[in-house]
Amino acid sequence: MQSVSSSEFFAASQIGLSPEMRFTMFAGDYNGETVIDHNGVNYSVYRTYQSAPDVIELYCQREAGTATITEDDPAENSENED
Repeated sequence: MQSVSSSEFFAASQIGLSPEMRFTMFAGDYNGETVIDHNGVNYSVYRTYQSAPDVIELYCQREAGTATITEDDPAENSENED
């Protein structure tokens, strides 16, 4: 996992995207997923790039509505105290 380059950030920003991360993985493990989870954070895949025959790069952004809520989330477990 790496941050996207400044040129990637600029180019994607020009078309309304908010690039944040680049994930590199074995191409055989990628099955066209459009949302990936990394450490409890969901990222939307907006672009892929096959950098080698067996390596693929996933360019991702966080989007509203893709957050992961866990049982330990205080907002999920809080009760209204009125």
